[in-house]
Amino acid sequence: MKTNKNRRAGLGLTLMMILTVLILGACSANNTTTATDTRTKVGIVLTEVGLGDRSFNDAAFDGLVQARNEKSIVFDYREPGDNLTAEAAFEEFSEAKFDLIIGLSDTVQADMEKVAAKYPDQQFLMIDSQSELPNIASISFRAEEGSYLAGVIAAMASKEDHVGFLGGMEIPVLRNFEQGFKQGVLAVKPDATVDAVYAGDFGNAELGEQLAAQMIQEKGADVIYVAAGLTGVGALTEIQKLGKYAIGVDTDQFFWRKKPFLRPC
Repeated sequence: MKTNKNRRAGLGLTLMMILTVLILGACSANNTTTATDTRTKVGIVLTEVGLGDRSFNDAAFDGLVQARNEKSIVFDYREPGDNLTAEAAFEEFSEAKFDLIIGLSDTVQADMEKVAAKYPDQQFLMIDSQSELPNIASISFRAEEGSYLAGVIAAMASKEDHVGFLGGMEIPVLRNFEQGFKQGVLAVKPDATVDAVYAGDFGNAELGEQLAAQMIQEKGADVIYVAAGLTGVGALTEIQKLGKYAIGVDTDQFFWRKKPFLRPC
């Protein structure tokens, strides 16, 4: 099963559809401009983990790269960190009058909404969260459905009837991951034990290693569903070392492991 890989494809496809609408609107507004003039300018504010997470940030970035390579957009990106807040990044793109400004996850929602209220004519797009502001379009995914299938697979693979979910931060979308996973496990094995642990961080691979080791060695899980960005990469590495099964998310994380690995859902 590769249902969360489909989530990545869905994110890219959704972005492409929205960008197409913007492009057609720009072309119809002034059909005498050149192709270069009509390319849509897109700015994206990533999460603090940034590029290289082999997960959510990389998936969104890859979709924009594809659109750029197809000559339909030009884009720029910002990675919030010690020297740049998400609010400042949204402000910068707004000042530059980008056609569309994208934010990833509810971790940047408050900053986006603050800037969106200041620039009511600017178009924004929020991924994995919902906003009531009229100039913010919102996209969310039924993460619980793919996670349910992950739970079914985990239950079937588990020899100990003891599995776990390792999330990055305890935010609404990841609680959906967790609940869908639990329901899938219990649908197959009603008496199974399902642990849920949140790292409180998407960008700490070492912490992911530590938590995965605890879930296996101290609690007894033999299959772990990992949805934790770069923290999850550390978890996948540790699960491999300890010879247990892992299920990854968002992108095909199979390359992290030579054995044993359940294909990402």
